[in-house]
Amino acid sequence: MGKVKILKASAGSGKTYRLAYEYIRSVIDSPQLYRHILAVTFTNKATEEMKQRIVGELNALANGSPSGYMGDLERDLGLDGQTIRRRAADARTKILHDYSRFTVLTIDKFFQRIIRSFIKELGIDLNFNLELQTDSILDSATDRLIDRIAVDRALRDWVLHFVEEKIDTDGRWDIRGEISQLGRELFGERYRAVSGEKASREELSRIVSAAVARSRRIENEMKKISRWAEALAVIDSAGLAAENFAYGRGGCVGYFVKTADGTIAPYGKRVLDALESEEKWVTARSSRKEAARSVVPTLRRLLAKLCSIYDDNIRFLNTARLLSANYRSFALLDDLSEKVAEICTEQNLVPISETNAILGKLMGDNDAPFIYEKVGNTFSRFMIDEFQDIDALQYELMEVLCGYHGNLFIVGDPDQTIYTWRGADMRFLLDFDKAFPDTRTIMMLENYRSTPEVIAVANSLIEKNRQRIPKDLCACRTQHGPTVWHHAKTSDDEAKWIAEGVRALHDGGIRYRDMAVLYRAHYASRPVEEAFLKAEIPHAVYSGVPFYGRKEIKDSLAYLRLVAYQDDLSFMRVANAPKRNLGQRRMAFLKDYAEAHACSLFQALEDEIFKRTKAKQLVALVRKFRGSFEGRPVSEVLAALINESGYEQALRTEGSQERLDNVAELKQSIYEFENSCGEEVTLPFPCGAAHQCRCAR
Repeated sequence: MGKVKILKASAGSGKTYRLAYEYIRSVIDSPQLYRHILAVTFTNKATEEMKQRIVGELNALANGSPSGYMGDLERDLGLDGQTIRRRAADARTKILHDYSRFTVLTIDKFFQRIIRSFIKELGIDLNFNLELQTDSILDSATDRLIDRIAVDRALRDWVLHFVEEKIDTDGRWDIRGEISQLGRELFGERYRAVSGEKASREELSRIVSAAVARSRRIENEMKKISRWAEALAVIDSAGLAAENFAYGRGGCVGYFVKTADGTIAPYGKRVLDALESEEKWVTARSSRKEAARSVVPTLRRLLAKLCSIYDDNIRFLNTARLLSANYRSFALLDDLSEKVAEICTEQNLVPISETNAILGKLMGDNDAPFIYEKVGNTFSRFMIDEFQDIDALQYELMEVLCGYHGNLFIVGDPDQTIYTWRGADMRFLLDFDKAFPDTRTIMMLENYRSTPEVIAVANSLIEKNRQRIPKDLCACRTQHGPTVWHHAKTSDDEAKWIAEGVRALHDGGIRYRDMAVLYRAHYASRPVEEAFLKAEIPHAVYSGVPFYGRKEIKDSLAYLRLVAYQDDLSFMRVANAPKRNLGQRRMAFLKDYAEAHACSLFQALEDEIFKRTKAKQLVALVRKFRGSFEGRPVSEVLAALINESGYEQALRTEGSQERLDNVAELKQSIYEFENSCGEEVTLPFPCGAAHQCRCAR
């Protein structure tokens, strides 16, 4: 493997092939080495792919099957093919018979191993359980915090104020769901980064009150400069208006107007130009140029003063705004954190999100030789994948473990960094050769995945990054047609353009199965699917469900049908979405009752057995919409219906942003249909209507 080797591998350049080769070369050179190689990846998928590649290639070599590695192994190791095959068989047997020592694993799992090695030093119970799923801990902690509200007056008052603020902001609030959703932050990197010495609720309130008061004084001063007392008064007294100056309300005078109205916002290039030159205030086409020029010196002075106040105070204003919006949430997080800690102590649990913090304490409390003696002496060679996504603690641990043998092989590409949100720092890769001067660097620039046109676009785009290793990829695949960029006005226009392009390619002899449409998020598939259906283009949705087959879309449309028809199919779909305490026993009774009385399931809800459930709320909701939304646009009915039913709030509580995006896309598609169809689109409220709303298909 060499002493220290860095492989700077771009996407599609054969990184997995090379990683597996380095491992295989080591065990062919010395079959016993498999026990002393640690290969670290970032995902379970990458781990399994790596293991399968290594074992598969060793098996191919041992059996004499064709292998792309044979030539390279003969060259690098100076061995003949027969010797390589014999050693491959030996290594394969040793690995399969001692599989637990075949150490290819994710960095999180490796951290777990280290924690178990230092249980005594960390003061962790010997029988601790590493909790991979934090939802159960969070649910129990939320329940305990809610129970505490009943007996803790200070906490109750704090939560009541929190509720009032949330209602003012969102119009709705679910105390348990909101606390539970908030609690997810406890297991994220951001909370641990800012959680330190805790301030009391009283201290937080005092700090926020002082910050808000100061921010109001600053904003009032900025308004005063802009209002009729100064800048706008100068303009008004000269008999002028914003339209007499360059760009009207979109120019520097418009900045006075916005600030006077209470909008404290960044100023742009036009304001900067006006500060630098009086000529930028008035254009040749401006009406009353001379009168406008006469007040420019005064206005320019006031604008400079206004911008100076903004520059001096914007960081504080933003901080005060964030404090005011989030300080109650942060205090509740501390309370919830205490309950989480209680549960973990009682049940000997260690959330997986805490492993970094535990290892940080370990690294701070012990010297490097001690850590290496306990963990590192098992391994003499280290391989680390996706090095651009390593964080400071992981880098420090890597230095400790490989500091003795120095056999290190890393793979990374700063252009592919995706974990900066959890502390990843690409500078560890960018500056690696400075920390390890004897590093041998291998650049992998040949791309086996994409065509020259795609590679050319990628090169031209990624070269704009400032923090990167300069490189140009070259494509190994054959050339195809040019890369085409199209900017459509709407998503439907874009989808139509895609469908036309697919049809044109098919007419030119390309099979449908050889074409693919990639989209950024699942909700974006809707217009493409509809365009393909209209164009009668056969297609399949991979790695997901077709838009109108997704649960949240079916649920939303079922609510519309329930209001319109009160049919059993729609009722069964949304009766417990969100949950309404209609369990299997009650639903079975409801079906029997409806069958015996020859009525619908919805009508059967009038029975006494359902008085203790939230079913009555569903009945009231449907009656309200049948009585007050008749003749209203479907988009308006749907938006109000999924809001008042609690369905949308339930998705927020679950943290299902993708599902919320899909519901938003459904509402948007209905709205666009209403605006384009040229006729009124409403729900068929009258019973027995012969036609169905076209949107609720």
